[in-house]
Amino acid sequence: MSNSIESAAKRARGWESVAMGLALVVAAVPATLAQSAAPPAETATLGAAPSGPDLQALHAELAAAQAALAGAKADVDRRAKELADAKTALAAAEAELKAQKEATAEAVKARTELDAQLLAARQEFASTKAALEQAQASVQAKADATATLEKGRADLEAQLKSVRDELAAARAAVEKAQADASAKAAALATAEQGRSELEKKLTAEMARFTAAEKAANDKLTTAEQAAAAKLAAAQGDVRTLADKLAAAERLVTETQERVTLLEGRLAAEEQDHVAMAAEIEALKSRVPASGGGTLTAERARAEAASAGEAFVAAERRARKERSDDAETALKAAAAGLRQAQFGVAVATDAQGVYRLRAEDTLGVVAARFYGSSKRWPVVFEANRHILANPDALVPGMSLVLP
Repeated sequence: MSNSIESAAKRARGWESVAMGLALVVAAVPATLAQSAAPPAETATLGAAPSGPDLQALHAELAAAQAALAGAKADVDRRAKELADAKTALAAAEAELKAQKEATAEAVKARTELDAQLLAARQEFASTKAALEQAQASVQAKADATATLEKGRADLEAQLKSVRDELAAARAAVEKAQADASAKAAALATAEQGRSELEKKLTAEMARFTAAEKAANDKLTTAEQAAAAKLAAAQGDVRTLADKLAAAERLVTETQERVTLLEGRLAAEEQDHVAMAAEIEALKSRVPASGGGTLTAERARAEAASAGEAFVAAERRARKERSDDAETALKAAAAGLRQAQFGVAVATDAQGVYRLRAEDTLGVVAARFYGSSKRWPVVFEANRHILANPDALVPGMSLVLP
């Protein structure tokens, strides 16, 4: 696009130089003609007036110079018009290029910001995922510790049961010993000393078993309290970890939603960028190759031919239906044909485009723009892509003026 603008600027400066040169030539022609037409001062004072043939030659030369002057003025006017058109096209192209550059810069900036946000979101997601995995590992460790405590409690209960069984067996032995002692009291009357010692042993054994039972009960109670405290702590840790896990899952969900939103915005930006590129290509297709575009005369004529067929069909419908919809369609078709014919005029370096009136013929158009109705074949040849014959004219149709 910048190359086409530079070439348009160069052409505009070239046309400006040509116009200035032609203006100088036009300004100098009257003086030259005056010098050629006026007799030399010495001849006027010394000799006689020019003879008839010489005067006729001077008049002929003057007429030729005036004709050349008129042609030069017409050429200057045409060049000035082309210069103005070139300047207008250059200004429009520069404004369009500036707008496109600004839009592209905004799109690149937005893309960069979206990429940074997406990267930050992914990093945040990775850290959250790592924290979640660490929390899950901690929960597993707490669960393993709870299982170990449960197993220790089961072991203590088994030991307590064993001690109670031993205590029951000892009590049964004591009771049996007491029964035996009572049965043998008469036989052991003379062995009072031995009985006293036996009673002392029995009392000591009872005290030992009572102390063992109390110690086992105290140990069991302490173990139960410690296990309960550890279980409560483990349950609290599990609840805390569960809360953290829920928060982490919420954060992961929010992060995924943000990532999805950012990806959607990124896709929209990419679609806008593609649409902008397509619009640029469409603009290039309306500019001829000499101006940096892709429009060719053949392509412009083909598009104008399609637009001409659509216009003729719309005109027939409007004459047949005479409705508002038909009139609207006819106006749209006329505008489309005029735009397509402008493309042909640009691609073929024609003068412009003319919209036919009800009373127009090709002869009338040729007389109006070329000074002679006999030049109608020139107009017909330039519009063969939309005219089947010289009489196939429809009011409102746009013709290219070569």
